[in-house]
Parts: sequence; C-alpha cells; structure tokens
Amino acid sequence: MMNCQSPRKPYRASQMSTIFITLLCCPSFLGAAVCVSYTMWSIRPSESCGPFRSLSTMFQSGKLWVKELETHNPNLAWLAYAHSYIVENPLFLFLGAGIFLIVIYFNTQVVDGQRKIISLLQEQIENEGEDKKFLITRLQAIHQQKRPLSPHRLTSQASQDSNG
Repeated sequence: MMNCQSPRKPYRASQMSTIFITLLCCPSFLGAAVCVSYTMWSIRPSESCGPFRSLSTMFQSGKLWVKELETHNPNLAWLAYAHSYIVENPLFLFLGAGIFLIVIYFNTQVVDGQRKIISLLQEQIENEGEDKKFLITRLQAIHQQKRPLSPHRLTSQASQDSNG
C-alpha cells in the first residue's frame, strides 16, 4: 500500500516517468546498436543467398555502392570522397559523438540552471507576498494609532470599556 501512493507534488510523477524512460531506452538503444554494429562489421554473410552473398562483410556493400556511384555519375565524386573520409574514418565518428555528448551535457546544464532560477524566483514571489502582507498589517496598525478619536468612537469605546 505504501508503494502505490501518488506523489505529493504532481511534477514528480512526470519527472519519474522521464527517468524511467531514460533508463529503459538508453540501454536498449545501446544494446541494439552494438548488435547491429557487430553484425555489420564482423559476421560473414551467407554465400548461398541474400543481398550480401558475394561480400566478406555487410559493411562492404556501402563501399561498393559508393564506388559504383562514382563510376556511373562523375558529378557525385564528392560523395565518394566524403564517404571515404567521413563515414569510414573512426576519428570523425568519435569526434562527432564527442561533440554530440558535449551539446547534450551543456543542454542539461542549461535546463538545470533554469530550474534553479525558477525555484528561486518562486521563492522570491512567496517572500514578496509575505512582505506585502506584513507591510499592510503594519500600515493598518499605524493608521489605527494615528487616527484621531471621533466623538462617536469615544462613546462607543467608553461603552465597551464599561461593559468589559
């Protein structure tokens, strides 16, 4: 029964679902990416059937496609150049992944900073509301003290004093 209680603040439920989805999707994506990468670069395809039967790895199909594209259409020679230096170069992939991770890190830092600023601003709004209430009560008290006693108030105060 204790585990099924809803959270006191409603944002916690959405925050927990985001954390759950992150913890669920990241390992699943990494596992799938590792399996596909291993299959493409390491496992030898079947020699009797399939689209990769004459190749030693599935990754070679991309290389053959770029070579064929270059020979049939010389205007796209830049694509073969880009493929050989960008896609096949692990340094570029590591740099791209590093830049991507740095952008994600900075984005999370900005979001965390904005959350802190929002909480500080909400606290400041609450404090200003309390300050206004305090000042209004002080002003009312000062106004009550400075207000001259009218004859009507004197008689009503005297009757209250004699009753009380």
